[in-house]
Amino acid sequence: EVRAAQAAVDKALLDLERTSITAPFHAQVMDRMADVGALISQGDPLARLVGVDTYWIEATLPLDRLPWLSFAESAESGGSPVELRNRGAWPAGQSRQGRLLRLVGELEGDTRMARVLVAVDDPLARAAEHTGEPALIVGSFLQCRIQAREIEDVVRVRREHLRKDDSVWLMRDEALVIVAVDVVFKDAEYAYLRGDINATDRLVVTSLSTVRDGVPLRTATASPRAIDD
Repeated sequence: EVRAAQAAVDKALLDLERTSITAPFHAQVMDRMADVGALISQGDPLARLVGVDTYWIEATLPLDRLPWLSFAESAESGGSPVELRNRGAWPAGQSRQGRLLRLVGELEGDTRMARVLVAVDDPLARAAEHTGEPALIVGSFLQCRIQAREIEDVVRVRREHLRKDDSVWLMRDEALVIVAVDVVFKDAEYAYLRGDINATDRLVVTSLSTVRDGVPLRTATASPRAIDD
């Protein structure tokens, strides 16, 4: 009888131990499906957890941007730096830093844009080095600014100064020169060009009544606008 009672105690202790569920990672409870005293069966969901060591953010971008980006070599390091902002919820000037993790192997359904994952470590800003930084909230919309690789040997002009057929108007030796260029990259404001453009050339930014090579030109001001390279 003593041995039977001891076996019952041991079984009760084992059953009690199995009522304690521990997550294998640092997590935040998003949903709770069971409470103390609830009767559950094997396979019943108890809670929905989200790991808080790193959040993944899905962003979309045009396919022609992918060659200029660097993806992480491992889950812990590497990848193009990403600046994250929540304009509707965070004070002006506040942002979080992430890194470009990987490319999702499927296009976004409606826009047909590429899908990428951005990793943000310590998203809830619990670590001392992130004190004062805003916490990320699951389901929120963020603006991602991804730092691309450096583009070498190009000339930068405003997009409105790129003429039709991918050409620019230059003032060279006081005359108009129409130069065909190779557009390497475009962003919201600028076009980055390669072609027969010299450091002494001046970019023509005004409209002209006569457009052909060799037309004489003069500057409108003493300090004409120069090309930004």
